[in-house]
Amino acid sequence: MPTSSDSTPFLTVSGLAKSFGHVQALKNIDLHVQKGVVHALMGGNGSGKSTLSKALLGVIRPDAGRIEIDGRHRIVDPFSSRAAGVYGTYQETALSGDLTVTENILIDALPTRLGLSSTRAPGSAITAVADRVGLPTALLNVKVRDLPLDQRCLADLARVLVHRPRLLIVDELTASLRRDQVNRVGAILREVADTGAAVIFVSHRLEEVQEFCDSATVVRNGRTVVNADRLGEHDFDDLMAAMTGAEATSGSSARQRRTRPEGNVTDATKTPAVLDVEDLEIAEFESQVSVQCHPGEVVGISGLSGNGQSEVLRSIYGALGDRGGHIHVDGAPTRIRSVADAVRSGIGYISGEREREMVFGHRSVDENLGVVAMAFKRAVDPRLVMQRMALVTHKRAQIRTLSGGNQQKVVVGRWLGIKPRVLLADDPTRGVDVQTRKEIHDLLREMVTANASTVLVVSSDDHELAEICDRVYVLHRGRVVDELRGGDVTEEAISRACLTGHTGADNLSASPIGGAQ
Repeated sequence: MPTSSDSTPFLTVSGLAKSFGHVQALKNIDLHVQKGVVHALMGGNGSGKSTLSKALLGVIRPDAGRIEIDGRHRIVDPFSSRAAGVYGTYQETALSGDLTVTENILIDALPTRLGLSSTRAPGSAITAVADRVGLPTALLNVKVRDLPLDQRCLADLARVLVHRPRLLIVDELTASLRRDQVNRVGAILREVADTGAAVIFVSHRLEEVQEFCDSATVVRNGRTVVNADRLGEHDFDDLMAAMTGAEATSGSSARQRRTRPEGNVTDATKTPAVLDVEDLEIAEFESQVSVQCHPGEVVGISGLSGNGQSEVLRSIYGALGDRGGHIHVDGAPTRIRSVADAVRSGIGYISGEREREMVFGHRSVDENLGVVAMAFKRAVDPRLVMQRMALVTHKRAQIRTLSGGNQQKVVVGRWLGIKPRVLLADDPTRGVDVQTRKEIHDLLREMVTANASTVLVVSSDDHELAEICDRVYVLHRGRVVDELRGGDVTEEAISRACLTGHTGADNLSASPIGGAQ
């Protein structure tokens, strides 16, 4: 952390408050950030982090309080925010799907009566910022809607960096990135801070906060509860306790608890498979994938970004049409050509891309909870689901008014009482806090144990897979190159297998985990 004789904060937030109807998202937020630092903004779901980030960007106008840059620029709207050099990413990417990556990167500078044109900025600048974030230049003219989530996130970061911000806000950007991409983002945050700018970094992954950040602010229930000017001087158990309001107990934070029962895999794989997939076609790589999931198992699929993990789940669910191969559910051959076929076969699906795929933002909580029950022609009491998921809101509230973590609770809670034979989960805890993540993990384990069913999960977080999975398949270019089971299901082993294509360390030095290559 750089030292400076000037102790005046670059960013000062004092007494910030904001209400949305009867919900008070911010009650009394105080925050100060110095130049040249990467400052963590920490808190659980619904604590006010994203609302605060949007207020700093001028998108949300507070009911009370002040936001000042350099003691002279007051932030009241997007224009004053940009004039002060404040730019940032949002929890859900702020990109237009119908525009290309280049057009999105330049969109803030280019709107005119004549439409969009890339001629007002040098192509070299666009190429340079794309290369900086690790986005292949071949994708610059591709429409954003055709990109996978991780590349959309990198494009969103490029959109911000092209402005050379004086204050950079990064809200949960790393939640959908693989470790090598996360490391690259971390290096970029440090580079930006080293130019004399300030960075606010929002992440639920505590290891990222420890690795990248110099200082931190913890918010809970819309209030500032901790301001840590020197993060290294604070115990992370204490910060976790400040986030949750629970008493700190050394070594017992939620992220350290394992929900995977040891020894479960040995018994499970001796029973007939609930889901047996053979030679499923992955069109992008002209490859085939075979996986098996047994009763009571949570099975993971890992791999470096873009190697076909999500495509496997979407193909099994029929979202990509008929992908050939052979699929058996409880031993019965099942031809899946559409989502309707999958639902009739007892297969469910959840995704971490809430806004894009999972929720109806202007519909109520109970309506969002009931959509799966309607598809399965079942009746589910939304009040019981809300109670089980610890959802503190009215069932008639629009789901878009909930925090991202509470929205994800609704997405997962839809399946309570439905008892699908197979639940496909694509990054199911993306952007949720550690406590909500554990609650979702516990629910998935409870479902497979109580119903002798199975969950097949894809995650961009190797730690999560190690925490919950009995077995993990590793994919490379659309093919299974390794299978980890039992005691081999560790974060280190998963990362090594993703990098080298096997669990041995022979080639590890040739494939470093890192940022720029």
